[in-house]
Formats: sequence, structure tokens, C-alpha cells
Amino acid sequence: MSADAQRAAVAVPRDWTALAALMSKLAFNRNSNDHWTQLGFGPLCGAAPTELDIFARVRLGNLLLDLGGEPTRSPEDRDKATQAKDQLTLAGNRCETGLSDILSARRLLRPDKLPCWK
Repeated sequence: MSADAQRAAVAVPRDWTALAALMSKLAFNRNSNDHWTQLGFGPLCGAAPTELDIFARVRLGNLLLDLGGEPTRSPEDRDKATQAKDQLTLAGNRCETGLSDILSARRLLRPDKLPCWK
């Protein structure tokens, strides 16, 4: 394998710790109480979230968490991945339910008053 191919190679996380670190690098935050933050959104930051954005984040998270549910994983890692998928799905449902409220709140704020742009 060439040096470029080795640098481009992607390793599958080998355990729950590595998978959780990968999810964190992609802005998923399981430790947050806020369902938007769990999916990696700042609902009042950047572009307005859409239903498609919410479902895309849930789909990406579930795809990654499927790596933790492989039969070669320990039972503990599979349980953690299953719990994380349930939490992610719940967060996605709550974001979808609250999307209209977030969009209304964003319309009331001037762009220079959005929290992430200060």
C-alpha cells in the first residue's frame, strides 16, 4: 500500500471508547440534556435547521452506532451502542417536534443577535 493510501485509510473503531470519541468529533453529544446538542446542532446558530437536516444527523449517528452493535463486539459495547441509538432517535423526534418553535424564535432574532455570531 502506498503512503497516500495508508494516510487515507479509515479504521473502524475497535471498541465503545473509540466509537464514542468518533461521535464526539462529529459533534454528537450524548452527555447533553439538550436534544439539539445531542444531534450536534446549535438551533440558533448558523443556517436554520430543517427536517431533512435532523433526519440526516439521526441517520448518520445510527449508521456509526451500528458499528458498535456488530456481533464481534463485547456485550457491553453492543448494549451501549443500542442505548445510544435509542437516545439519538428520541433526540431526533424531539427536534422534529420542536422545529417550528425554533424557526419562530430564529425569525424574532436579528442575525447579529444570534448567540453563535457574537
